[in-house]
Amino acid sequence: MSLSPSDVAAAVRDELDRFRIPGCRVAFETMIRQPVFETRTWHYVGKEVMVAIIARCEDKGLSFAYSREGYSESWGVLFDGDETLGTDGQWFTYLEDAFVESEVWDGPVPPGYEVR
Repeated sequence: MSLSPSDVAAAVRDELDRFRIPGCRVAFETMIRQPVFETRTWHYVGKEVMVAIIARCEDKGLSFAYSREGYSESWGVLFDGDETLGTDGQWFTYLEDAFVESEVWDGPVPPGYEVR
């Protein structure tokens, strides 16, 4: 399944509208870049998967990715320099959860916050 830049842009826009934590969206938007398409190895099944790197946190060596292949969740937190999809624990249903769980978001998390 291929990804186009317009598909990725639409998915990112939709996800940004789902952010719930005050200030979190603005903080994430500062890291967004033009999508860079990469192939990553999904070791679990031994296949190559196309991902779009949509944002980077160079200080922490992390990239945020979107993919319609691989794990069932579409939003990943990947280690720069790694050529794999990582583990299923690095993939999330919602981009905001990926951002918060990556620990790049250093703002407050509301009481009772749970990954969806």
